[in-house]
Amino acid sequence: MIDTYCWQAIDRIPGYMSRLECEWLAGIAATVNSWTELGAYCGRSMLCVGLHLPKKATLQVVDISLGTVSRAGQTLFTTFVELRQKRPDLNIVLARMDSVAAAELLKDSEVVFVDANHNYENVVNDITAWRSKCRILCGHDWNQKEWPTVVRAVRRCVPNVSNPTGSIWVAPTTRDLR
Repeated sequence: MIDTYCWQAIDRIPGYMSRLECEWLAGIAATVNSWTELGAYCGRSMLCVGLHLPKKATLQVVDISLGTVSRAGQTLFTTFVELRQKRPDLNIVLARMDSVAAAELLKDSEVVFVDANHNYENVVNDITAWRSKCRILCGHDWNQKEWPTVVRAVRRCVPNVSNPTGSIWVAPTTRDLR
């Protein structure tokens, strides 16, 4: 459960991740030692995850526009600075690059959270590049009405996808990172 202190920080960040979805992300983050986020907008979900990862965990964030998108005066970089101040123990890697290229350069991760470019081809490419590099593959915007391209791409790439809450999707993987 996310406490009041964390909600105050998270709610200052613009974004499309609902409180219910943030609760789910925080619950998963608390159980893993590494997390990769593909696409971070202004960093709402990054901050949520970063505040809940165990001590000395690794958080890799891949975003092609790292820090250039500003909404209500907030950018991904300003959120990164805030997270770094609140969690100096985390190993945070910010990668300003295409997520497929990042898959070749960055370390494997227990969780990969896909929320980058939502066009069909990019979602397929993100899933294809990262699914063998994680134990839990999940993402955002599982919503047929608003994001049919995301739903179609996920269904094409991964069987038995589930929707645990809101518009979060989770795909089973066979990767064991022990």
